[in-house]
Amino acid sequence: MPWWKPWKPILVLASEARVYLTRWSLLPVNRWCRVYLHRITGPDEGRDLHDHPWWGIFGVLRGSYEQEISPDGDPKNARLDEVRWVNTMRPRRNYHRITQLRRAAVWTIGFCWIRRPREWGFWVPGKGHVDRHSYRLSERAVLERPLDVPTDD
Repeated sequence: MPWWKPWKPILVLASEARVYLTRWSLLPVNRWCRVYLHRITGPDEGRDLHDHPWWGIFGVLRGSYEQEISPDGDPKNARLDEVRWVNTMRPRRNYHRITQLRRAAVWTIGFCWIRRPREWGFWVPGKGHVDRHSYRLSERAVLERPLDVPTDD
């Protein structure tokens, strides 16, 4: 594999109006961990909180953001939290949604352990955890589209 391949974006999320997240992998794919660099340029689209099914720690390299976070997913139990330095992800314990950026772009670096206890998804009132594939087919989903990431293969 060419040395530059891990530095190409592996994920670009956009709504109809704008790109709001770009992710790069800083290590080649392996069985143990992932290291991601994120450029966040807007709040998460949609109204429902989502989780991350892996253990991870994310350091803020530049900027800060505000997130709505709930320990059980229920928006009634959510609180606002400003993330300036570090954000941790714990499976089945953190449902969140970025609500506001404190500058035009926020850069984070994330270290993730890849063992997934389940597929990531969204907390839907009255239903609980709904996996991302089912959620994106539902009427609650925002028309989010991963953009094609160009490759030079």
